[in-house]
Amino acid sequence: MQGIALEVIIAVIFGVTDRERVTRLRGAILALIREAHSRRFLLQTVIATSRTDGWNRPFPRMRRAMSAVDAIVLEEVAQRRNTGDLNRDDVLGVFLRTTDDDGAQMSDDELCDAMRTMLLGGHETTASTLAWLFERITRHPAILARTEAAARGGGDDYIDAVIKEAMRLRPVAPMTCRLAAQNFQLPGLTVPAGAIVAPYITLVHRRADIWEDPLEFRPERFLNTAVNPHAWIPFGGGRRRCLGAAFSLVEARVVLGTILRDTNLAPNAHRSERISRSNVFLVPGRGGSMRLDRDTVARGLATAS
Repeated sequence: MQGIALEVIIAVIFGVTDRERVTRLRGAILALIREAHSRRFLLQTVIATSRTDGWNRPFPRMRRAMSAVDAIVLEEVAQRRNTGDLNRDDVLGVFLRTTDDDGAQMSDDELCDAMRTMLLGGHETTASTLAWLFERITRHPAILARTEAAARGGGDDYIDAVIKEAMRLRPVAPMTCRLAAQNFQLPGLTVPAGAIVAPYITLVHRRADIWEDPLEFRPERFLNTAVNPHAWIPFGGGRRRCLGAAFSLVEARVVLGTILRDTNLAPNAHRSERISRSNVFLVPGRGGSMRLDRDTVARGLATAS
């Protein structure tokens, strides 16, 4: 799923199509992801944010990894500007056409920052969501059968419900954080300005007073009903809600539907996988491992060719 998410990012976010440039970008992205998820960088970040003496370590490994990705992005940007190819519908193309209230376009630094944000914010989170999605449906044969039928018959509503229910029970981030800009009241509590407020996503998603039988995997609860934005918060909420939320849901629908149309899936073990951690994200303990019918895959490939 990490491989699928990476290829989607390269094609849809970065929009790079030149094969040689794709190869270099893939390598640079993987190097940046490895450094961003390393214990070394986590420790450096903790030390840097805990100090109050103005110390600002340059993080040389991280900066080199960022610069390698930025160089390829700027190479792609220069080519598009030189050829006037500014109307592509990938995210980079949208950014290249974006202007502020004064009509100014994004600077190269802003473009690179935005692309890296989309990359780091959407790679492992999406891959983990996809892994949990397949882990959940393969543990529930009736739901798997209905999802397969929906994928083959164009039933996007049920597929979307399955995705939302998987994200309810297995959000990849257990909590989110906000900084209180001003004092505000909760029942029996005054939260002062400057306080960090951390809504616990997993607990909200398992409240019995909000969700009937909250530990049951039941996609039907999302059919023919509007999602309560205060009760279903895998992307956070408010103005700071995840920038890539809509894209992530569409990507999950496309990946799930594509795989289920041409394959038969089954779990390697009937027991649900435990919740584990990969850096700050919650992932299946065995990586979302499952069995895949090779004969079905071969038939699907033959049909596609």
